[in-house]
Amino acid sequence: MDVSVQIILLVINVLGTLDIDYLIGGSFASTAYGRIRTTQDVDIIASIEPSHVDPLIKQLDSAFYLDEGMIRNAITRQTTFNMIHLETMFKVDIFLPKDRPFDQNQIARRVKQVIDKDTSQEVYFASPEDTILAKLEWYRSGGEISEV
Repeated sequence: MDVSVQIILLVINVLGTLDIDYLIGGSFASTAYGRIRTTQDVDIIASIEPSHVDPLIKQLDSAFYLDEGMIRNAITRQTTFNMIHLETMFKVDIFLPKDRPFDQNQIARRVKQVIDKDTSQEVYFASPEDTILAKLEWYRSGGEISEV
């Protein structure tokens, strides 16, 4: 199994034990639907609440660099924070869903599928349509400039 998939599963499993709704988006979701893109990080949308912060840190701080203040600020502002896997420097970007229909519906429309051909573990991905819409939204917010 790919090291990045192992890291993603570590995070996803912790989110699951804390009953946090999540989905994988970005390039990993694009790849799951056939658009291969190399990436050194993963984007996860997760409904993390303030009560989740301490147990999340407790379960992940031995493997990741985490900043409690950054996490709490992201929850309050409905933005993003990241975690860096210490051994590999692989980055996990966690996006907090905003109070808008797209973000709420994206979680409702998430699709469960196998993350890697070497494992049978299923995880939640953004739907194909939401993956495209999110990419278009990032393109628009980035001044309509793309690397690809």
